[in-house]
Amino acid sequence: MPKIYQYLNYEIFIYTNDHLVNKKLEIHFKKIKGYKPLSNSECKDVAIFVRDYEKQIKEKWDKIMYYNQSVKAGVIKKKL
Repeated sequence: MPKIYQYLNYEIFIYTNDHLVNKKLEIHFKKIKGYKPLSNSECKDVAIFVRDYEKQIKEKWDKIMYYNQSVKAGVIKKKL
């Protein structure tokens, strides 16, 4: 799973064996430390990030899924 972004304490991934047939964009995210479920406020943080970076996420997804290119993971350290 290539990591496409690190936002605050979260890593955002694309699972490359996922949904190419259905052409649905699906991303996965996790906390960098631990595997505890995200709190409501943490989910909101990630949702804001996904909304604000939707275009860039789609571009990276296309490069990985359709063109088999590697992408550099972006690092965003400021809360949006």
